[in-house]
Amino acid sequence: MRDTLFSGNNVLFARNYVWNARNDKLKRRYFYPINSFNQIILPMTSNFTAFLRPFRAACLFVLLTVCCGGCSDSGSVDETPPADQLALSPSSLVFDEQDPAKNEFTVTVTDGLTWVLQVKPSAAGCKFSASSGRGSGSFRVEQMPDDSSIEIEAVHTYNNGTQLKSNSVRITRGKAVLEPTLELAPEKLTFDPDDASANTVQVRSNTVWSAVASDEGLVFSPASGENDGAITVTAAPAGKTSVITVTAGEGEQTVTRQVEITCENQIPVPEETIYYDDFDQTPFSGWADASAAWQNPTGPGAAGVTYTSARTRINNDNFGSSGRYPGA
Repeated sequence: MRDTLFSGNNVLFARNYVWNARNDKLKRRYFYPINSFNQIILPMTSNFTAFLRPFRAACLFVLLTVCCGGCSDSGSVDETPPADQLALSPSSLVFDEQDPAKNEFTVTVTDGLTWVLQVKPSAAGCKFSASSGRGSGSFRVEQMPDDSSIEIEAVHTYNNGTQLKSNSVRITRGKAVLEPTLELAPEKLTFDPDDASANTVQVRSNTVWSAVASDEGLVFSPASGENDGAITVTAAPAGKTSVITVTAGEGEQTVTRQVEITCENQIPVPEETIYYDDFDQTPFSGWADASAAWQNPTGPGAAGVTYTSARTRINNDNFGSSGRYPGA
């Protein structure tokens, strides 16, 4: 003999119970069919406690479901709790080649979480003291290309594939400032007016340079150049030492060198007699314009010399002056 219970709205509970009753153990003991009117069919029994047993099992299942709703089928805890955090500080920096400590970032992350750095647009040419880690810590940017800018962020990936990302921070590095170099050779030069090749100063530099003279009489060229070159001195003040100052580089990054240019006094040219006449070609007494016997021109210029006199008389030792003074 059979009886029916719990029709109407209770059918929904009856369906849940039937689904949960698929556990083999419960199915053997408590599975009851549902008729065409969605009613549970139970055999008549005088033991009311036995009748309530299926419902106690269903309530226990519902209770376990509510308590363990955050659990996966594998029993692991949800790995995306809202309290997880991941942050980088500072928010930006300018790469400092001289002081590595200024290139350091701090990672603040929930204990136990791992993180990996991601670089945009590319990590080419960049080097970090650590590109990944676990838990909070720090890392430094050890190398990055000149005149570049990158953005980095730390990322944690959960087992289910979702990601926790930090704030994005920017790192910039300006154009490299070239440290100028400059060498002059020789550092002292003696100007030689007869040998132009001996009056050259070699310039060794890796940048632009310019030159100035300490004396207006010191003439040279060129007055400026770039990288290696040469300065040629074409004139220098005689009997003194002048200075050429060369400066390489621009702005605050400059280097200066000097070269001394000495020009000795010019060697005196030996005297040469162009014309000489002691007027003693032959002993003569009389008027000068009456005879040329007294003319005695010598030297390379003598051929072009002419004599003119007017009322000049020459006396040949009338007063005994011959030999009494040089030329007499």
